[in-house]
Amino acid sequence: MKRNDWLRFLAILAVMVAAVIFIFLPSFSGSKEKALNINLGLDLQGGSRLTLEAQIPEGASMQESGDIIDRVITILNNRVNQYGMTNPAIRRAGTNRVVVELPGTKEITEARQLIGRTALLEFRKVIDAGKKGDILEPTSLSEEVLYDREGNPYLVEREPMLTGAVLNDARVRTRTTPAQGQGPLYIELSFNSEGAKIFRDVINRLDVRDRLAIVLDNTIYSAPEISQ
Repeated sequence: MKRNDWLRFLAILAVMVAAVIFIFLPSFSGSKEKALNINLGLDLQGGSRLTLEAQIPEGASMQESGDIIDRVITILNNRVNQYGMTNPAIRRAGTNRVVVELPGTKEITEARQLIGRTALLEFRKVIDAGKKGDILEPTSLSEEVLYDREGNPYLVEREPMLTGAVLNDARVRTRTTPAQGQGPLYIELSFNSEGAKIFRDVINRLDVRDRLAIVLDNTIYSAPEISQ
């Protein structure tokens, strides 16, 4: 990917990444209304049930809406699995809701904090990448191995080059052209002054053929290469 294309690239991430950021980073929406509402439901015997309602971006097709909910379910499964919860049940309910049942979580506040916490968005430099089943070993404490959704390993720098903390705004849009009409969803990112400076520094530090991984909740969603 060309250096001059990075700003455009960050503004048109795949709908999956855009949807996840839109749903799980309500503080970036620029609106007083939260993008994710958590409604407390019936407490299960020995556990808790929560219903999450996602605000689907305006203009999203039925397929795109379904893809968004599927990605949300994947993120939530990854999140609860990280905490070793036993037999969590996460399923779709209607067109824009997800029901989460946590048998081992009696404290509803604890469950709500776990499920509704802000997702961690990071951009990390890739040192090496492999295929599913490959073993990559860190050579120092400054490195670690993360995986993408297909289980492919990436050796990345532990310290992110950029995080979502330096964003002022993140909005999901629909690109429309006179010739083609309504196009795919994309995400607009707006950095604060500190973030803009950091972003310029990041691009200047990267060499041709370097890769920068887009990491959400310790899962790699993309790792594009700079071509020139």
